[in-house]
Formats: sequence, structure tokens, C-alpha cells
Amino acid sequence: MTRSEASLFEELLGQAKQALDGVAESPDGDPQYYADRIDTSRELGSPRREIDSYFKKGQAIDATYASLYVAMARCLQARWGGSSAEFPTFAQEAARAGGEGMYARVAYLGAAMEGRRFKSTYPSFEWPRLRLALEGLLEKYPASGLFWNLLAWFGCHYGDGATAKRAMDKLQPPNDKTSFDIWSWKTKNFTQCKDWAQSGAKPDELPPLGRAVTPTAPVQPRMGVQ
Repeated sequence: MTRSEASLFEELLGQAKQALDGVAESPDGDPQYYADRIDTSRELGSPRREIDSYFKKGQAIDATYASLYVAMARCLQARWGGSSAEFPTFAQEAARAGGEGMYARVAYLGAAMEGRRFKSTYPSFEWPRLRLALEGLLEKYPASGLFWNLLAWFGCHYGDGATAKRAMDKLQPPNDKTSFDIWSWKTKNFTQCKDWAQSGAKPDELPPLGRAVTPTAPVQPRMGVQ
């Protein structure tokens, strides 16, 4: 980011904060208001207690609102002031409050930042639980390319060839923004994972995926959209 870009970003952040400050509470009971407050407060370096208060207020409106958990999870990542223990713990808390799908959504955010370092950065994430959470989301949204691609990627990441193959059998090579984002805009990442899963190779023979998930992949604001 150049100096002028940084200056513009700070200016836009200030404008966002000013707009949000003009409304004392969510005007229409919309939890997105508090998700926006969390995001803005994080970028401005606001105290954690302030961010926590926004999260609790948003939860009180809708405990299943995905974007609220994603916004809070961003604050808890190891790279942004959280820790390798706090982030997975939040995923468990999110699942208890908003359903098991939240466990997968928080893990997705961590993988978006860490890529192939996800497992080593957050070793307490449990692959069996993550797999079940993704499969649960796919039961609700069987046509979701996002969740099928994530199941394939995480299957390869954790060396679960059977799960990766099952997901890969549902997929074509990346052909839209969502699938390209999952595989870091590199078709070879997808192909390597698919070849490994279909070959019956051992987990220790898993090809390097590189930075296979990028932070730009969209997270839908409500579970029912995706």
C-alpha cells in the first residue's frame, strides 16, 4: 500500500466511524450494524472491551448472524493481536452460540489468512469436527460451490484423501471468482489436490498447496444466502 493509498484508507475509515457514531444503536435491529462497528474499531485500533461490547450487542439481536462472527474472528487471528489458542476457542464458542456451521466459517477465515500454515498456526482445530461442520452446511446448501471447494481444500490440507476425492468429484476446475479464490487463482493447486486425492496416495505424500485460500473470498452476510 502506497502512502497516498494509506492516507485515503484512513480518511475512509474516519468517515465510516463518523457515520456509525451518528447512530447510537442499530436503528432497525440489524446485527450488521455491529459487525461494521467491529470491523471499523479493529482498523482504528480501538480497545478490545469496546469491540467485545459490539459483539455482544450484535449477538443479542441475532446469535446466528455469520458476518458478526467473521468480524469478531478477524480481531482474534494470530496475526492481528489474537493468538493461536484464542482463535480456535472462539470458533468453538461461535458454534455453541450460532450452530456448527460457524466452526467451519471461522476456520475458513483462518485459512484465508494462513493458507498452508493453517494447521500449524491453529493446531487445536479438529479436522473431524470441521469436516462434519462443512458437511452440515452442504446438507443445507448442496449447490454451494464455496462449501464444496472448502471441503476439498481442507481435505487435502489435512491429508483426508477420501473426503477430498468426494468433494472433488462434485467440482470442475476453478471457473469463477469464488472457486479461484479458494485455490489462490492457480488451477494447478486444484489439479494437484485432485490428482493426489484420486491416486490414493498417503497423507505424507500430499503435494504443497501453496497459499491456497485468499482473504478476498466473499463471506455471505446471512447463512441462507450461500
